Amino acid sequence: MPVVYKLKRRHSHIIVWEVTESNEELLEMLQLSEERRKAYDSLSEKRKREFLGIRACFHYLQLEGEIRYLPSGKPYIKSNHHISISHSWGKVAFIISKFAVGIDIEKSRPEKILNIRHKFVREDEEAFIEKKHETDYLHIIWGAKESLYKLHDGGLESFLQHYKIEKFRFNYDQKIVCEIIDEEHHTQFYTAHYDRIKDGFYLVYVLDNIL
Repeated sequence: MPVVYKLKRRHSHIIVWEVTESNEELLEMLQLSEERRKAYDSLSEKRKREFLGIRACFHYLQLEGEIRYLPSGKPYIKSNHHISISHSWGKVAFIISKFAVGIDIEKSRPEKILNIRHKFVREDEEAFIEKKHETDYLHIIWGAKESLYKLHDGGLESFLQHYKIEKFRFNYDQKIVCEIIDEEHHTQFYTAHYDRIKDGFYLVYVLDNIL
C-alpha cells in the first residue's frame, strides 16, 4: 500500500496515498458497492483515479459509511468528525478530525507560485517572507489559505481580503496562526500545520482551534 505519509494525533488522523496501483488493483481491494461502482463508471479517467485514491484512504483508516458531498462540493461523513481531501499529481491527502478542518497538498512548482503570488499574498505577509526560503513560504501560505477556504466551505473567495496568515518562520514554527475575516470584518482564528513530504510536495492543514 503506497501510503507515503501518515500522522496521528489525539484529535486528527492524516494520510497521503500515492495512487500507483492500477484501477483494477484498487477496485479489487476496495470492493465497491453497486451504487459506488456506478458512480465510478461515470467518471473521466482522471476523476476515476482520484475517486479510487480517496476511497483507498478511507479504506486504510478503516472508516465506516460513505463519503458524501454538499452542493458546494465539500466532503463529509455521517459522523461527529470532519474530513477534508486534496489531490495533486497522483497523491491524495485525507484528514479526519474532531475539529472542522481543511487540507491542501501541492507539488512544488516555484515558477508558477512566484507568478501568482500577487493573487494571494498580502502586504503584511510579504513583510515576513525570507528571500532564501521564498518559495517555501509561498507554498505554505497558499496551502494554508486553500485549507481555510475549504474549512469555510468556499463562502469567502478572496485570498487577499478574507484570509490572513500571521508571521511565522519557515522550519522553526511548525504551527501557524491564521485568520478568516468575513464580510463584516469579524475575525476567527485557526491553527495551520505544514510539512514537506516525498518528492517535493507541501502538505498544509488547518484546524478550527488554537493549540
